[in-house]
Amino acid sequence: MKSNEVIKVLREERGFTIARLAEGIMSRETLNKFELRGTSMSSEKLTQILSKLNVTYEEYLNRLDMPSMDSKKVYDRLFRQALMHPNEVKYQALLQQLSEQYAETEDVFFQIKIEQFTIEYNYMKHHTLAGSQSGIDYITDYLNSIDTWGKFEISIFGSCMFAFSNDYIYGNLNRLNRRIHTFIKESPIHSDFSHILLNALILLVAIRKDYTYGPKLLAQLFEYTDDPNYMYEKICGNIFSKVIEKKDQFTISDVEKERSILTYLGYEDVAKGIEEVLVAHNC
Repeated sequence: MKSNEVIKVLREERGFTIARLAEGIMSRETLNKFELRGTSMSSEKLTQILSKLNVTYEEYLNRLDMPSMDSKKVYDRLFRQALMHPNEVKYQALLQQLSEQYAETEDVFFQIKIEQFTIEYNYMKHHTLAGSQSGIDYITDYLNSIDTWGKFEISIFGSCMFAFSNDYIYGNLNRLNRRIHTFIKESPIHSDFSHILLNALILLVAIRKDYTYGPKLLAQLFEYTDDPNYMYEKICGNIFSKVIEKKDQFTISDVEKERSILTYLGYEDVAKGIEEVLVAHNC
């Protein structure tokens, strides 16, 4: 479902008229246009609407992502299999299946997946984004058209982040941060957002050597990792804090303590993964 469709369903389930729900928040006409046409709504107004309906942001996102999304996850699994065991025939068959689904349903999900998989596959196979610009443009146009991102949009953004410019990455992380800030502690995308922030630090700081946005990304990461359940992201944040501080003077021995803690806590694979990235890119 789209955001306007979710709000309409929730309103009708709870017996609210448009006038009653809009009262004190916005005009009846504004809410009516939103439900009918999907016009934009600020995160502040959305917060007020959900509060009045006694609906949590988690429930809203679950409706937004649709039950049918579960059945669509099979395409990601098939694609990961094609990446792990390169098979051009199976890869092309997957793209053909997605194309047929899009032609039959006109569901943008399938076209987005075609573009995402094409970008990722070409990069993994040829180590270049050459020839991928039309797909990148299609995905960014789609993301830019969605006012409130759900798990699907966050997943697409995270998967294709390596293909985006630094400005685009930070701009959208900052935008996402502002729009979900009041819900983040109870939201199912808390973990997703923390992981994307960490991946952004790896990409921008360790790989691209761009320290411009590093401190801002770290501040956001630390904000969302106060919960002990997100301890490993916080420790990883400490690692990148030292990378940013020391820049070209950084050596892997500078974060021996953090790597040891990660290993002790059972995150040995995470520690090794970060070490490999930092060493490979001469950090």
